[in-house]
Formats: sequence, structure tokens, C-alpha cells
Amino acid sequence: MRKNETSEKVFERELSQYVEERGGMAVKLLSQFFKGLPDRMFLIPIGKVLFVEFKSTGKKPTPIQRWVHRKLDGIGFPVYVVDSPESYYLVTGIIDDIIKRTR
Repeated sequence: MRKNETSEKVFERELSQYVEERGGMAVKLLSQFFKGLPDRMFLIPIGKVLFVEFKSTGKKPTPIQRWVHRKLDGIGFPVYVVDSPESYYLVTGIIDDIIKRTR
């Protein structure tokens, strides 16, 4: 992964592979009826769900995305935004912590 700038497709592909290598599932969220959904729902072994929005380096979620993220967070489903190598590694650390706590 390049340090300066990375596309959302690279973040999404690499994090999806990361989750699947650890026994989880990476579900692409697409809906023509519900705007603003996060890009992926990651099902982590032990029954945990993480929602992740991917953005290219320097880009931010749109207002409708931020609204949906707040709604999901309000009912107990935090949404993580991966828009930099640092945020990518933060989410992989969260995934690893979830898996370690169950072993």
C-alpha cells in the first residue's frame, strides 16, 4: 500500500482479503433503494459485524453517508471510514482485537 495516496478500491480489496483470511466474510452493500449505505459489511468470526466506508486518500463521506453512519452508530453499529493507510491499519487492529478476545 502506498503511503501518500491510495484509491478506495485498493483499501476495499485489501481489507476484504484481510477479513476473509481470518475466517470472516466481506459483504458488498449495494442498494438502489437505500442511499448512503457503507461500502462493506464485515462479518467477523464470533458473531461481530463491522461496517466500513471506503474513500480514496483525502476524500470524505457525503452528507447522506454521514447521516446513515450516524443512524447505524445510534443503534449500536459503528461505521469505520477507511481513507488513509493509518485508518486502514486502525481497522485491521480492531479486527485482530475482536478475534483475539474470543480465543
